[in-house]
Amino acid sequence: MKIYKYKSLLKLEDKELEHFYQIVLENQIWCGNPANFNDENEFLFRIDYTPSINTIGLPASIISKYKSNPLFLPMMSSTFVVDNGRLEKIASPIIEDISIKCRKELGVTCFSKLRDDSLLWNRYGGCENGVCIEIEINDELIDKEYFHVNYVPKKIYHIDDFLKSVLEDPYVNYRSILLTKTLDWEPESEVRLISNKQSVKRNLKGSIKEIIIGKNVKLEIGNDIHSRIGTYCNENKIQITWANKLMDLNECQRCSF
Repeated sequence: MKIYKYKSLLKLEDKELEHFYQIVLENQIWCGNPANFNDENEFLFRIDYTPSINTIGLPASIISKYKSNPLFLPMMSSTFVVDNGRLEKIASPIIEDISIKCRKELGVTCFSKLRDDSLLWNRYGGCENGVCIEIEINDELIDKEYFHVNYVPKKIYHIDDFLKSVLEDPYVNYRSILLTKTLDWEPESEVRLISNKQSVKRNLKGSIKEIIIGKNVKLEIGNDIHSRIGTYCNENKIQITWANKLMDLNECQRCSF
């Protein structure tokens, strides 16, 4: 499978340029903190507390696991919790804790399945003042380290799913939060690398096939790219090409420089 990483390269001294060379020469990528991503609703979602036939059994296990929590009274049972409308009150702090840990523990790198795409150049490639890196990864890594993002009208989770994964594997919830976005982000066709640590370098476990240099890249940066990695790319059969179109100037006015 081929995925694409867009990077804005505006200045020679910009750290993004060094991150770019790190990707190419070291085959490593930076896994950042998802709390810093540009989607302000990244961690906003709603829980459906409507009881199902499976809901009754889950609070019993949760109460047993979190029995030191002051919200849980000794006489509480699953039936009492559900029948008296206490499920949301009890589960909310647990869900909030999951969200906080997700922000603090997991690292994420974002890619796309789209090559040389104008929207992605605009949002992440500095309006073609950057690069688009084509990376081929083994299909066996999909759903293990690399995950397709799911796009939905609204981010709604049923309480059963959340409570079940709290008991079995909390990282299921972490990944679900990070791999579900609303439909307005669907044009990005995103793939994410999920790491159990953030602010660290991770091995790509893939091979770079092509580097597309944006047409608006400054000459000094283009020269630096060819000087730093030109020979390496030639020896490793990595193609270096220039984007075949210019960004619309009206689009570029919305970019941050």
